[in-house]
Amino acid sequence: MSLIDYGRFVKFSHTVFALPFVLATMAIASLEKKLNIEEIILILMAMATARSAAMGINRIIDRDIDAKNKRTQNRELVTGKISLRNAKIFVVVNSLLFWGIAATFNYITLLCAPIILILFYIYPYLKRVTWLSHFFLGFVDGLAPIATWIALFGNVSPSAFFLGLAMMCWIAGFDIIYSLFDLEFDQKEGLYSLPACFGVKISLVVSCSLHMFTVIFLYLAFDGYIYLFGILIMLIVLIYEHWIVKPDDLSKVNLAFFNVNGLASIVFFVFTCLEVITR
Repeated sequence: MSLIDYGRFVKFSHTVFALPFVLATMAIASLEKKLNIEEIILILMAMATARSAAMGINRIIDRDIDAKNKRTQNRELVTGKISLRNAKIFVVVNSLLFWGIAATFNYITLLCAPIILILFYIYPYLKRVTWLSHFFLGFVDGLAPIATWIALFGNVSPSAFFLGLAMMCWIAGFDIIYSLFDLEFDQKEGLYSLPACFGVKISLVVSCSLHMFTVIFLYLAFDGYIYLFGILIMLIVLIYEHWIVKPDDLSKVNLAFFNVNGLASIVFFVFTCLEVITR
């Protein structure tokens, strides 16, 4: 058992999806107030501990399902690289750290932190009862820009609100694509992913629509020629994602899920920062 095992346990590499949105939110916020290094570090720590707690909870609740699925049979909790006891300790520690860090900002983040933790516990069970689990995941993850703004200002600005909506649609959209990996398994086990319930074609249409709304909300979140140029590039990247994943050819699902979405989030962050720097 090592830090590498825990990194794989919580899919640390997938931080590339949410982190750029949080960083972009802080960049936009810096136009209204000077951020100190302590605030930046605390927000990043809050994000890291919240994400670790969420992933740990998901792995613990899904361990029996993961053991049946060939794609997930090598996960650390299934193979025993990380014991159930240690996984629970990991979740408790990260949950307490997240709540403690949230308490350092203001009373809103103090009161909302346990609600966020409860949402983490709800999500893993939803796939057992409804195909809306993708949207719930998008909702929970999309709270990150809004929570970041609340931590810094104690309120929600239009920019943070639209960034949150954009992230919600983006996460839900590519989670639907990700669920294509387990289409046959979900149908066999009676799990309610969108592809398992409605088929690949409808799922891809829904995913594409969500990503169209992502671009619209990003357009409404901020302005500036450099920023808009970045959104245009992100749109092209997302179009490419949906071009390579076809109902009759799912061979590039992994490329679309990780590589393309990772590139999209980085493009968004870079051009947002460039816009802020030139102000």
